[in-house]
Amino acid sequence: MKRLFCLCLVLSLICSLMLLRVRAEETQPVPETTEAETCPAAEVTEAIPVAAEAPTLPLGTEPAEAGTAPAEETVPPAVPVTEPAAVPETQPASETEPLVPLETPVALTPIGQLSWLVPGMENITFRGTVVWAQGSRIVLQDETGGMILTLPEGLAAEPGKLLQITGSMQTEFIPSKAEILGSGALPLLVCALAQAPEALRIQVEGEITEDGQLSGEGRSLPLEAEKWAPGSARLTGVIVDGVFYAEDILPLAPEPEIDFLRNHYAGQLHNHSALSGGWGTPGEIYARSAQETQMDFFAITDHSDSFINGESGSLTADGSAISPSWAEGKQAAKAASNGSFAAIFGYEMTWGEDHDLGHIDTFGTSGWQTGNQLSSLEDYLAILEQAPESVSQFTHPSTAYGTFHGFRDYDPRYDRVMQLMEVFGEPGTEYLSEYFDALDAGWHLAPTAGSFCYDPDFGSARTVILAETLSESSLLEALGSRRAYATQDTDLRLEFQLNGTDMGGFIKNAESVTLTARFQDKTDESVGKVDVLTIHGRVLVSREITESIGELDLKFSGGYPYYLLRVTQADGDVAISAPVWAETFSDMGIEDFSAAEAAPTIGKPLTLSLRLYNREPVPLSVQSAALYQNGKEIGRFRKAAEGQYQCEFTWDTPGELRLIARVQALAAGEHRSYQKELVLHYAGGEALTASVSDIRSGTPGTVYRLTGYAASGNTNPYTTFPDTIYVQDETGGIPIRGAFPKEIQVGTPLEVDGVLREEGGERYLDLISLERPEGIMRRPLPKVLGCKEAADYDAWGGRLVQLQGTLLSLEKAGDVPARLTLRDGKGDKMVVLIEPEIRSGSGRTHKLGSRIRENRTIRVIGLVYQEPDGGVVLRVRNCDEVVYVPPIPDKTNPKTGDKWGPLWAWIGKL
Repeated sequence: MKRLFCLCLVLSLICSLMLLRVRAEETQPVPETTEAETCPAAEVTEAIPVAAEAPTLPLGTEPAEAGTAPAEETVPPAVPVTEPAAVPETQPASETEPLVPLETPVALTPIGQLSWLVPGMENITFRGTVVWAQGSRIVLQDETGGMILTLPEGLAAEPGKLLQITGSMQTEFIPSKAEILGSGALPLLVCALAQAPEALRIQVEGEITEDGQLSGEGRSLPLEAEKWAPGSARLTGVIVDGVFYAEDILPLAPEPEIDFLRNHYAGQLHNHSALSGGWGTPGEIYARSAQETQMDFFAITDHSDSFINGESGSLTADGSAISPSWAEGKQAAKAASNGSFAAIFGYEMTWGEDHDLGHIDTFGTSGWQTGNQLSSLEDYLAILEQAPESVSQFTHPSTAYGTFHGFRDYDPRYDRVMQLMEVFGEPGTEYLSEYFDALDAGWHLAPTAGSFCYDPDFGSARTVILAETLSESSLLEALGSRRAYATQDTDLRLEFQLNGTDMGGFIKNAESVTLTARFQDKTDESVGKVDVLTIHGRVLVSREITESIGELDLKFSGGYPYYLLRVTQADGDVAISAPVWAETFSDMGIEDFSAAEAAPTIGKPLTLSLRLYNREPVPLSVQSAALYQNGKEIGRFRKAAEGQYQCEFTWDTPGELRLIARVQALAAGEHRSYQKELVLHYAGGEALTASVSDIRSGTPGTVYRLTGYAASGNTNPYTTFPDTIYVQDETGGIPIRGAFPKEIQVGTPLEVDGVLREEGGERYLDLISLERPEGIMRRPLPKVLGCKEAADYDAWGGRLVQLQGTLLSLEKAGDVPARLTLRDGKGDKMVVLIEPEIRSGSGRTHKLGSRIRENRTIRVIGLVYQEPDGGVVLRVRNCDEVVYVPPIPDKTNPKTGDKWGPLWAWIGKL
């Protein structure tokens, strides 16, 4: 503190001495200039002829004293430049004298500091390039900024000249001396029109209007240019006094645009504020979300049981009078909404996890309900009927939050009050398989996206609503009509019509349907692969759109209950549209399609049964009931009783068989089509009991019986391979494909009957039947191998293996890790595959630990797998089994690369 005080005292004394010196210099008399000390005006004129191109530009004049004669008549060549000569009082006074060149440049002042100068300051010198000139006005610019100068009448400066100018600061800068130093480089600032400053040479893009205005990004300026034409353009010039003076205009070709039939508004529907665990208040979250890319609307859905006085809530009551929490959310939404952003406040109906019901987001109500008030899904859906204008969605259906009983409790009455289902949740989560489960159960739902908002990361997933206007009422009306789609790409846009009906609508079933669709993605080179899907996510038609915009016009066979679009982009982003349903809200159809035996035997007749239901007041007249396999009719059902039909069927090939029962009927004169799938696993007589090694070397088509232990399971959806479980015994491992019960854990003893198949070089068992014999659990242990050994598929295919080595590269599909390249200590390499379905078994995150980085040592456990292209990789079953291996500390050398190295060395000394 004492040092600081002494330093301040010394600085104060120095400033005082400098001020005294300046004042002394100002009070000293100006010495008379001798003839020997002067520079004759004739020498100046000779060095800088007025009529020729010269480096000196007389930018300003100094007023002559009253009573002096004009300079050109009375000042002889011998008069010093620095002192005006005395003239008789009787001669008329000259109004101005020409400026003279600078003899010795003084310290330069950056033009950007012009605003810092105060009146009274003299000998201020700027140096810059003239970037604009019009009449007596110029714009001078250096690397710090630009300034506008007004020159005396009759004087001008050309753009591109490097000018040094000196003057004083009055109410504005007044030049007194100037010198052109030559040509200067023309600076250029590329910026957006909305942020474009004055007095700088800039390049912007905008729209030139018919009346000569330059518009863009909410700003409009008058345009001055020699030639211009309306349209998009890139302009170079200077803004002076609010006018854009263009020196160059380059017309731009318009961006290709798709003429969508409706307005597309993007946002998110499921998020939380601090009222129920979110990161900020409703007002803060609305303000932050409004600044996000492609976020036209944003909905907050706080848990209703977190509201103050939450248990006193009622759906139709005035919630703001009951709970300050509800009032805060509603008021924040109203304050944040404007013509360019719509804020929505709803709530999340929450049951306890033990109910296995799930959570439901509800919008457009005056109040709320809580899970403690209602014990069943049916109770809540019945209450929603009291608010017919409300909109509700099934939220994050999963074992973690609730599965809604697998959507099996479909009821046409409640189908009307449930319009949406979340398919993309917090970043890295998706519920697409659950979405198709709900559609196949009969629910009519449009897909949506949210981010939960437990942290400020909103992610890239968006719900896009096809609405008339950007207002809460218009958005909810469109959601109630199911006109929405969900996309993981913020700016991917799509719409489609089926037989002229928008997504979310209903058509009469027909033998063939016509689909028209439009797509656009302004930030990707191509839209990607477009699939038309129906029941069970089955692909009906696929097309590839290789440009950033595209259209489809397709015609294909009908007869399916619904049709929707899926877009898969090159970076892995997916978009799902709402379906168009080929039926109305009708409570009739196929109730059950079953076989007399769960595991039939090849060559033996099998009875298939079909049971229909009709809860409508009009009769359902069945025209035909047929059996299909791979799109071909292979049998017909006969009527056994009212609403019941049977078919005798024989099959000769062991393995999985998928059959479809298709019913054509009439209801009130309207054609109806219903279909249902049945999956059978045919046994080929007596199965051959064999070990894994024997099966892998066996003949494809042979039926085998294998006894072993599960090396992968399906109890956790985040560590489950689609339709595949690996089984291992003492001789090796093999994948089993088929439909499995949901209770198979790693280590479960299994007895599997299946048909040996080969696909793309990989051998697997096609499941016929599966038994779980009594016995202890035994988790297969991974075999520790090198990369070269593990790549031997004939020896180790299907086996659980452990590798360790240096991570050379980590490829991602979007933000999701996909392929890791590992090099072991022998220099051999192997690829580690992490599929999109596989995440952490201990949580829902899809990201590897922050310590998994390139050039670090990692240990990986997985299953040896041969890809369709023949490449052998290690297939990860659980992201928790990809771990970082820290370096082992060296007691004698603390520099081990580990930050705890010195500590280990010190402990070693102890």
